[in-house]
Amino acid sequence: MSTKDTSGQSGYANDIRKLGEQTAHVSEQVLVQQERQRLGALEELHQSIIQIAEENSFVTPIKKDAANVHIDPRGIAVSVQQFKQLAEVLKVTHLEQETLDNFLRYTISDNDQLLDIKSVADSRYARLAEEVCQLEQEELRHLENEIISLNGNITEQTTKVIDANEKVKEECLEVSNGIERCWGLLNELETLRSTTDEGNVELGPLEETYQKWKSVDHFLQQKLHLKEQLRVLEDTRKSLSEVTKSSGNRAPDLDASEKFVTYRLLDSMWKKQFVDTTKIRDLELYPRTGKIQFQVADTIYVLAISGDQISNIQLFNDKLPAADLENNTQDLNKRFLGTSDVRRVVDFITHQQAVPQAQVH
Repeated sequence: MSTKDTSGQSGYANDIRKLGEQTAHVSEQVLVQQERQRLGALEELHQSIIQIAEENSFVTPIKKDAANVHIDPRGIAVSVQQFKQLAEVLKVTHLEQETLDNFLRYTISDNDQLLDIKSVADSRYARLAEEVCQLEQEELRHLENEIISLNGNITEQTTKVIDANEKVKEECLEVSNGIERCWGLLNELETLRSTTDEGNVELGPLEETYQKWKSVDHFLQQKLHLKEQLRVLEDTRKSLSEVTKSSGNRAPDLDASEKFVTYRLLDSMWKKQFVDTTKIRDLELYPRTGKIQFQVADTIYVLAISGDQISNIQLFNDKLPAADLENNTQDLNKRFLGTSDVRRVVDFITHQQAVPQAQVH
């Protein structure tokens, strides 16, 4: 496994570990908050029980100690019934007192003279009593509506808090499950890379067919290149034959001869002065096709030059896997396509491509 792969895998593991720690922290905070809310609600209920027990003789507490006060719920129904009866008595008494108060208020004039109301059967007394009853009912309805509204708000807010907590817990659970899946995938990746390093990877039928197709395609490209070389050599042979046949019938072309000698001298000088023959073998120049061919180790490199710039780079190697050869070809074309410095390309290849199995990085 390469250092880059190991560092990447270690980075994945660190990210998963940090995410797991954050998820555990959030889950713990939610549980702590829920426990705090539960204890707070129990404390409020406990204080309410104590207050009811202290202020209401109908509720009899069971005192175990000073810190724990409990109420027997079996006696609540009887106490509530007694309390309702007492409330009715108080209500009647209150109404009588309020009626009497209103009666006196409306029947006494500014000059302290009593109005002519003989008894409670008087129509004016009945009307005033009815108005008092209506006001009382309206006030009670208003208070009951407020109580119902407050109860509804409390229930709604409590439901929202519970739903939010449940949603957070569900999200934490999903994230935890996702983290577990990530760990599983990371372990599978480590196993796959270990198996790959050991060279024990078995290719599936589809991938094996693809590799064979790439190999056949590589051979076809090499065949086309050899055909092109053969065509160039055949054209050169024909040209030389024509020159030889016509050499006895006409004066020699001094300009062509001079160009030929100059080309051979430049070719020889470049091979001797600029090429490291310990690394580069079989250097050939093809001016007619604009190509340069040489071999490093077991790989043949063909550089196509068009308009003083490299237009294409081809690699041929029967011993190198087709996928690695394709990757090296793509990398070289990506690096040097369009450049005019052929020497820099050759130097790079001799230094980086001396071992054909290693891909270019």
